[in-house]
Amino acid sequence: MNTRIFILAILLIPAFAMGQSLNINNSGAIKTQTDFVNNSKGLVQVLDSIYYFEYVGGMWKNIGKRCIQSRHWGTNGLPNEWYSYAYNQATGEWNNYTYEHYTFLSDTAEIIDTYTQKPYNSFTMNWEADTAAYFDYTGYYSRQFEEEVYENTLISRGYDFNTNNFNGGMRYKFHLIDDTLYDVVEMNNFNTSTYSWDKAAKYSYFYDSNGFGQKRLNQTWSSSDNCYVNSEQVFTSWQNGDNIQKVTQYWNGSTWDNNEKQYYEYDANHHVTLYDKSLWDGVNDEWLYDYEYTYVYSGSLLSVRTYLDWNTISNAFVNHTRYTYTYDSNENIITLLRQSWSGSAWVNAYRTTYTYNSADLRTLTLEESWDSGTSTWKNNQREVNTFDSNNNKTQYLLQYWDNGTSSWRNGVKDDYVFDSNNNKTQYIYSTWNIPSAAWDYISKTDYYYSAFDATSLTELFNNKLSVFPNPTNGEITIDSREINANRITIFDMNGRVVYDESNPVSGRTINLRSYGTGLYNISVTDETGEIRTSKVVVQ
Repeated sequence: MNTRIFILAILLIPAFAMGQSLNINNSGAIKTQTDFVNNSKGLVQVLDSIYYFEYVGGMWKNIGKRCIQSRHWGTNGLPNEWYSYAYNQATGEWNNYTYEHYTFLSDTAEIIDTYTQKPYNSFTMNWEADTAAYFDYTGYYSRQFEEEVYENTLISRGYDFNTNNFNGGMRYKFHLIDDTLYDVVEMNNFNTSTYSWDKAAKYSYFYDSNGFGQKRLNQTWSSSDNCYVNSEQVFTSWQNGDNIQKVTQYWNGSTWDNNEKQYYEYDANHHVTLYDKSLWDGVNDEWLYDYEYTYVYSGSLLSVRTYLDWNTISNAFVNHTRYTYTYDSNENIITLLRQSWSGSAWVNAYRTTYTYNSADLRTLTLEESWDSGTSTWKNNQREVNTFDSNNNKTQYLLQYWDNGTSSWRNGVKDDYVFDSNNNKTQYIYSTWNIPSAAWDYISKTDYYYSAFDATSLTELFNNKLSVFPNPTNGEITIDSREINANRITIFDMNGRVVYDESNPVSGRTINLRSYGTGLYNISVTDETGEIRTSKVVVQ
């Protein structure tokens, strides 16, 4: 794992920070989730550790791991704290890397409430007090903003693990109306010289009585004026819940200048049928067309999308590119045809064909280009997906067409392994070595899970003894911080003591591989003499 990284948490920077695209309506729906839990065969399967490897010198070498530190014992026992470690090849030790903490709005659906990430400072030998990343969600997805609505604060910063310093980033402060609409969003840049947050910009939102946005005012911070100054404003118009127009203006220092206008038309089902973009001509004080898209639907499915350019000589839109879509009876797209306008007719350019299995999972994506000389389609590349009988994807294969040999040449490959509970246990990424005509391993990820009886989570919570991964290939970690353990003893199936440690360090990795596969009983005695037990399976 790199010693210098830019930490960008698994969740996305708000779209409003980069401008908003097409707005459809104002309805909301839950969006942001994790996938730590799998309910299978009456058990709750919870992801508890991930190991990362790179293939070097003909062997797999550890580079990092991510392990559960604690669980939130709600409905599913969701993991809410994770530690990530970087493997030191020279010393053979695991070094602390990052700490992550989740809270959830819903256990059963794994709906995220907040996410926190902190780096480890190797100089102070402690976790940084400040966060590298922090996200706070409302659980509401806004069609108007085309993203999940954030609340309170969002932070995303980089961190240099060589110098143990934060090296830039952004902070957003959200002020909401009725918990679903942005009122004001304040943005700050992280100043690496002063190690503090500097004011950067502010977005202010204005709505009609129905909650549809009428204007967004963007202002930037002027340190010389010690105040926010105008930068950009965007006006939006709505009809029947659809955004029909958006006009953008820029501040020139004294007045607002028009910049661009976007216009939309819709059918009765709120599908966009027309999109026009115009640019402002400041010399003649008028809007000039730039380009246009038209959309045709078959029922609810898009069948034709056409791109047209504005011809300044004829003062009319002229055809440029057309995309035609076809679907099967299950509404899966099966062909996408791209054509270019020759001046008098549509000419084939590219075609993509999609194939599915009986579960509507895509098994093949074939991309072809049109050979005008022979008037035939020529292979370009294809993506092949393979699934097992439980519809788990076991392989992704990318191949390129070799015109010289008239055959498919391998490119890259993803291989996945699943256990009997449909948990993904391994992922391997490989690239094709042309000279040796063989696959070269690049990276591997192993996943480990703990299985709990869904009816016994209360007992597990009271036990406060966490052992992971379970099952394991040999290495386990015992988290006994809440127990104040005085002794850890591990017995094999025959009652033989294979491990015994007094005054153990919580979180230490114990390797049982040399004792063979099977069931092991773990006994932890706390400072009061109370004994807590657990079991682990070595495969």
